Amino acid sequence: MEGVGRAAVDTEGLVKGVGSAALDTGGLVEGVESAALDTEGLMEGVGRAALDTEGLEEKVGRAALDMGGLVEEVGSAVLDTEGLVEEVGRAALDTEGLMEGVGSAVLDTEGLVEEVGRAALDTEGLVEEVGRAALDTEGLVEGVGRVALDREGLVEEVGRAALDMEGLVEGVGSAALDTGELVEGVGRAALATGCEKVASF
Repeated sequence: MEGVGRAAVDTEGLVKGVGSAALDTGGLVEGVESAALDTEGLMEGVGRAALDTEGLEEKVGRAALDMGGLVEEVGSAVLDTEGLVEEVGRAALDTEGLMEGVGSAVLDTEGLVEEVGRAALDTEGLVEEVGRAALDTEGLVEGVGRVALDREGLVEEVGRAALDMEGLVEGVGSAALDTGELVEGVGRAALATGCEKVASF
């Protein structure tokens, strides 16, 4: 889906280069300047974007990603849920609370995200001031400095972490992976909700 005036919504293919777009699976998203929203393909090089799947997202400066709350006033952000997103200026990832003012962040939910400066990753609370972080919910994320990953609570200050929601993530130094309670300080962890397999070593 491409080149529409307003509202470009795609959950499996590619949405790019739209004038104004809104993606919402539960609430309302409106009034953005320019948005590229894609939940399985590749989205890159957009001017401004707003992604909200539950609440309301509007009139953001550049790039707001929120799954339930509000994320605003970030410098520059790239959202990709299957490919690779890299070399962004500033980004904020939050799926329920508020996340802002991070140094540099990369969001990828299926491919590989690496070599970011700083990232704030949290799906319900607030995680901030981590060294390096990578978020992946289907592929493999590795080699990060510090990661705070939590699906319901708050996990922070781990050594290395990998988050995978569909496949298998393994070989990390230390990981905190949780979708309902809090798990921390494990040696190695594999989280998979698709294949219903969770392993901790």
